[in-house]
Amino acid sequence: MALSSRDYRQILDVIDIVYSTPDACAMFNAVCQRLENIIHICGGVGNLVDSKTGGFCLGGNMLYNQSEGTLCAYLAHFTPQDPFITSGWFKKSFNKVRQNTDIMPARALMETGFARDFLAPIAGIFYCLAATLTAQGDTVGTIGLLRQKRQGEFTVRHKDICDCILPHMAMHIRNQRLMRGLSLTNESCGMIMVDGDGRPLYINEAARLIMRNAPVSAIPDPGVGAHPVFFRGNGVYRVRTVPFARGKRGRFILLEGLPEERGLYRGLTRFGLSPREKEVCVLTMSGLPNREIAQRVFITEQTVKDHLHNVFKKMDIHRRSELWTKAQWHERNAV
Repeated sequence: MALSSRDYRQILDVIDIVYSTPDACAMFNAVCQRLENIIHICGGVGNLVDSKTGGFCLGGNMLYNQSEGTLCAYLAHFTPQDPFITSGWFKKSFNKVRQNTDIMPARALMETGFARDFLAPIAGIFYCLAATLTAQGDTVGTIGLLRQKRQGEFTVRHKDICDCILPHMAMHIRNQRLMRGLSLTNESCGMIMVDGDGRPLYINEAARLIMRNAPVSAIPDPGVGAHPVFFRGNGVYRVRTVPFARGKRGRFILLEGLPEERGLYRGLTRFGLSPREKEVCVLTMSGLPNREIAQRVFITEQTVKDHLHNVFKKMDIHRRSELWTKAQWHERNAV
């Protein structure tokens, strides 16, 4: 179903609210308030995620027309019964909402203990749109948009509207986190400032070494996408961008080097990968396409695909962009 011009105007209004509200919880409430009128939600719940550990942030709850008691009951007793959790959907729903009745038909859902004991009597809802908020490879939180049973299911139009808004919510939360820790004197990663036309205003020494005289325009722009983007300069570097303060044109470009191969291999040791699977993994995380990987290790491109299929299954992931995040997390938390 195509969105109307009125829908797009409303979406732009909500996106403007997203970027004009600095606090994540305040932004969540302001967005939900608008969505109450646009797609007729009756409530919302969200959780912020710690980018280093992958776990929920302490005090990172975001609630709209829902109580802390309801959230505590859900976390303490009902999480293992939630279809979104049992189906593993949160691991693959990056900035794309899905309804609980898409995973389990409404009639079957009504017969579950989760619906009988939690959805109606405690939360006072039945339908839920849920997604994981991810920006440029950084998972920043989860979100659920709620409806009572009498309101009926969310429509395709409602989902399309949410899918237009969620990437900007994820990006704004990620930007705020990065800006809090951003320092122009930080020489541990490449840092570039460009104006609104892409002209460099400042390049630190690390970025100069990384670029090797390449123009700034050669660095790919991750935009508001959910997945990481890499630049191959003097090594392989993950690209992250942060806009200047609201109302000012321009942005920061951060170039974060991939760990050395030894660190990547260390991060993969806990997944039971074969030596060849580890080798293919490391080359994939270095940004190489399947064809080039096949040439480097003297196997066919189909064999590379087969290895990656096995890797995804063992690591419980669904796309190659998740390799870097999961391996990094396990490398940092290795004993």
